Amino acid sequence: MTPAEFRTARKSLGLTGEEIAVYLGYGSKTRVSAVENGETVPTQTAIIMQYLLITPRDQWIKCP
Repeated sequence: MTPAEFRTARKSLGLTGEEIAVYLGYGSKTRVSAVENGETVPTQTAIIMQYLLITPRDQWIKCP
């Protein structure tokens, strides 16, 4: 998954940088911004994003 694909996936999920940071276990949206601006997307992050894209939102694990 490229940084552009990551950003497109986040937007298609209707999530802000802060919201996706919670689902990915990042401490803040700073890491999300770094990935969207060109850092390599970690494999584990790509897998989670793909899961979120194919799973209905009501079946996602609830995050605080």
